[in-house]
Amino acid sequence: MLSRVRQLDKPVVIAVVALALYGLATLYSAGQTDIPTFVETIWHRQLLWLGLGLIIVVLTFRTSPRMVEWATPFVYGIALFLLVLTLLVGSGAGTAAGSKSWLAIGGHRFGQPAELAKLAVILMLARQLAAMREPPSTLRDLIAPALIAGIPCLLVLKQPDLGSAIVFVAILFFMLFWAGTKPSLLLLASSPVIGLVLAFSTVAWGVWIATLTALLLWWRPYVWESIVIMAANVMGGVLAIPFWNRLAPYQQNRLLAFLNPDVDPRAAGWHVIQSKVAVGSGGLLGKGFTEGTQKRLA
Repeated sequence: MLSRVRQLDKPVVIAVVALALYGLATLYSAGQTDIPTFVETIWHRQLLWLGLGLIIVVLTFRTSPRMVEWATPFVYGIALFLLVLTLLVGSGAGTAAGSKSWLAIGGHRFGQPAELAKLAVILMLARQLAAMREPPSTLRDLIAPALIAGIPCLLVLKQPDLGSAIVFVAILFFMLFWAGTKPSLLLLASSPVIGLVLAFSTVAWGVWIATLTALLLWWRPYVWESIVIMAANVMGGVLAIPFWNRLAPYQQNRLLAFLNPDVDPRAAGWHVIQSKVAVGSGGLLGKGFTEGTQKRLA
């Protein structure tokens, strides 16, 4: 175990510890208000989770990497089973009370299987990519990794939990990047998503299709890859409006508020607006530890 500790990437460890302590200090500072609220003690829970995370780190270092690799498919299978179970008997919470994202036992919420699924997808992708002799170089090489991340992503989207579903896409993208996949291939693979987003503007979508065509002529992928990519982008343009109409109202509001917080200043855009005010009034160094003003409006 000590030999493995010495092999750690020290800058990464320092960054992780610094971020954890900074997050704890931020939660403590946010809870110091004139009127006592539940936020005042939320840092206690964060400290508890940090302690639990430290225990898991120690246990992980005492576990053989081969054991982790062997157990990964079982963890992934359990995560998928829990996601399916959540769709059948799950419940919602907070602003997403109508969704099915939590498992409850005896009226007490047990947890969100999507969180376990994120870890399972990371492990499964690492196992799959490590088994490949060379970095993915064609769309065919991306099929297996895409299925590993795509199945739980679709199950989470069915809950519906758009925010967590997007995380699976990000996990897939960055793990493929660190596995050595060429940026050009990643751009081609993600182009249907870009086309879907730009399809809400006919001009923007047309410019994107023209740009994509030029990129395909420049990169010269296999013919079948070019056909699949163009078909997926056209399909994304066709399905953009139906996809938008299927989103729940709160999901639409969140996306609109992300682009323009002023469209819903008292709900979806509230925190973004207050964050801007806090940054503007505090400047680069802020107003000081526990001295923030906008936290009183949270």
